[in-house]
Formats: sequence, C-alpha cells, structure tokens
Amino acid sequence: MSVKAKLTATGFQDIIRDWENLAQDLPTSIQKGVDNSLLPIASAMRSNTTMMFNKGYMTGVMVESISHTATIGSDDNVYGSVGIYDMSRKTASTKRRLPAPVLAYMYEHGIRPHSLASGVKLEQLPTEKSPRGKAAVGKQGRLMHKGSAPIPFLSSAWDANSQKITPILVAHMDKEISKL
Repeated sequence: MSVKAKLTATGFQDIIRDWENLAQDLPTSIQKGVDNSLLPIASAMRSNTTMMFNKGYMTGVMVESISHTATIGSDDNVYGSVGIYDMSRKTASTKRRLPAPVLAYMYEHGIRPHSLASGVKLEQLPTEKSPRGKAAVGKQGRLMHKGSAPIPFLSSAWDANSQKITPILVAHMDKEISKL
C-alpha cells in the first residue's frame, strides 16, 4: 500500500538571499577583524616607544604617529598595516626636519658613524676593489657623529604580538558568522 504525500518547503529564498548578503558583507567583516587583530601590535609599539625613548617632545610625536589600518583593495583582498606614519599635520610636528617614519627607521636600524660637516665623504665599506674600505673623513676641526646602535622597538613589538593576529581574526569571524 502506498500513500501519496505532497511536501512543501519554504524559506529557500531567504537562505539564498542571506547567502548573497554574506558574500557582500564578508570583505567588510574581514576588514574589521584585521583591524582588531592589529591593535595589540600598535599598542606594544606605543608602549615600547614610551619606554625606550624618554626624549620628551619627539617621543610624543612618535607615539602619536603610530597607527594601524585595514583596507579592502580593488581586488577585494583585505590588506592591513601597522607602524609609524607621517602625521605631521595631526601631531603638529614642526620642530624637527625629519618626519617620524624616517626617525623611527634610524632608531630601529641604527646609524653608522658619519661627519657632521657638509661636503665630506662618508665611510666606504670594503669591496673587491678596495678590501680595506675607507674611513669617514671630516674637515679639520669638524665633529664626527659617533653613530648609534639599533634599538629594535618596532620589530620587537611585531615579534611579540604577530602570533595573536590569527586567533583574534578567527574569533572575530566566529562572532560574525554566529550572527547569521
């Protein structure tokens, strides 16, 4: 004995519409997640800057120049960056000739010794043609800058916090998906 039954399923249009919305909202949601995941690195960079450079005015400018951003590219990929940006208009940095990113690079990588006089030749590193190299020569009576050792305040913040990016992004995406 067979029984005929008619089954009606509803709600498929809603599922299809939600799926289409998910595809549209996904890049924006990932962008917010990437932005949130860069917060610990930016915070550590600010902390390192404040702790390692007790130099008053310039420390404040460098701390104010640390930022992070996440953007959606024209290819719909999400890109994030964190670091020191030139924000001279925001920080009213007019006392220095060097913008914060250049100064940060010099601190991060160090400065080799050089003459403070204009028109002098800097030290030349050894090469095949000149295996001994050539020392920096300043004009008589001129000062030599003794250089400075690297102070890795940006890279140490990245190294200590970069492993947090993926867990923060995954937690954010789990939260966003659970809203569906």
